[in-house]
Amino acid sequence: STGNISWSFWLKINGTQPYGAGIMRNSDTNSPAIRFQSNSVNMNTGYSGGWCTGLTVATELPDNEWTFATVTSEDGANSHMRTIYINGVYNTSNNCTSGIRADAGGMNYLGSDGGSLYFNGSIDEVMIFNKSLSAEEILSLYNATRLEHTETLSETDHNFKAYTSDLAGNVNE
Repeated sequence: STGNISWSFWLKINGTQPYGAGIMRNSDTNSPAIRFQSNSVNMNTGYSGGWCTGLTVATELPDNEWTFATVTSEDGANSHMRTIYINGVYNTSNNCTSGIRADAGGMNYLGSDGGSLYFNGSIDEVMIFNKSLSAEEILSLYNATRLEHTETLSETDHNFKAYTSDLAGNVNE
C-alpha cells in the first residue's frame, strides 16, 4: 500500500561521507531510503514499479554541526510529493510518478544502507510519523528541540523558570 509519512532527525556530519551512506533504510527493496550523496541528504523512495530518485538538499550540510532534517511524503490521487526541510525551513521537493510503500516489512537500518555504507557522524531524536507533517508542524519540532543541539551556555549561574499545565489548562509555577 502507499501512504503519507514523515521522517525527522538531527544529524551531525563527521567528515566526508561515503557516497550512498545510509541515514535510514528499510531492507525491503521497494521501501524508502534516506542517504548521503556528496555531504548532502538525498532521498530515494521505493514503490512497486521502480524508484523515485533525485530529491537532494539544495545546499551542502555543515560539518561538525547539528542539522535538523525532515523528509515528508504526501501521496494524493494524482501527485506523490516528496519534500525536504532543513532546520525547520523548506529546502526542496519533487513529484514522483507513484506512491511510497508504507507497508515495507523488512529490517530497518539507522546509520547504514543495510550493507557496508555507514553514516560517519551522529544521529539523534529520530521521529517517524504516519502522516505528512505540515510546514508549521516541522518548524514547531525544530524549535522544540533546537536548543539542546545548537546552543551552549557559558559557565556561570543561570536562572531557569518553568511552567506546567494540566489538561484543563491550569498553569502551575
